[in-house]
Amino acid sequence: MQVILLKDLPPVGRKGEIKNVADGYALNFLLPKKLAVSATAEAIDKLQFNKTHQEQKQLLFLDKTSSALQKLNNKRLVFKAKASDKGTLFKAIAAADIIKAVAKEYHFVLEEAWLVLAKPLKELGQHPVTVKFQNESVVLIIDILKQDEQKK
Repeated sequence: MQVILLKDLPPVGRKGEIKNVADGYALNFLLPKKLAVSATAEAIDKLQFNKTHQEQKQLLFLDKTSSALQKLNNKRLVFKAKASDKGTLFKAIAAADIIKAVAKEYHFVLEEAWLVLAKPLKELGQHPVTVKFQNESVVLIIDILKQDEQKK
């Protein structure tokens, strides 16, 4: 019996694949647990439509993300942090801080995996941070300035 898998099943196949399985396996296990549907012409057409739609959404996402990243190229983010007299920060600037600042300043949400940051930034000054997405990479300039401590 031919079925369309609705979920990944390691011994059988991946979601969206059309597979030939034993009738008893399909009727007694896959179909009742809604792990698969019968591969009718209508179901196959719907599967093809959904795949095409997903591909179009993915291409649109890639295009929008790519163009947004290009707008970030060589942009400067300024952080003010408490630091020692030697220029070492008391609290490091981490990837999460950079992501939050980009979202606030440029209205773009970065993924942490896109940031190429060997270690959190712990020194005052300018730090180039690479943002990699697919085959593209852009550089963000992170400026870390000493926060003026005012006591009253």
